[in-house]
Amino acid sequence: MAWVNPYAPRIVSRLPGVRAEVAAHGREIAARARARLTRHRDTGAAQIRVESRTPDYLVHLIDPAAAAIEFGGVKRDGTVVQGLYILTNAAQ
Repeated sequence: MAWVNPYAPRIVSRLPGVRAEVAAHGREIAARARARLTRHRDTGAAQIRVESRTPDYLVHLIDPAAAAIEFGGVKRDGTVVQGLYILTNAAQ
C-alpha cells in the first residue's frame, strides 16, 4: 500500500512556484473585485484589500456594511436590497 507523507500539503503549499501562482491568482481576484466595486460606488468608502498569509492570499471587502454589500439585505422600511457579490463573482 502506498504511503503519503501527512505533511505533503504543507510542504507543497510552501514551494516557491506554488506561492507565486497563489499570489498571482489572488492579485487577479483583487483586480476583478476592484473593477466590480468601482462600478457600484455609493459613498466611495468601501475598498478591496489583499493580505498575504503563507500559504494563503486573502482578498477582503472592507466597509462597515461589507456583508450587506456582498450579500444584500433588508432595509428598515422592508425594501429588499440585492447583494452585489463583488468577491463571490471576482473569485469565479
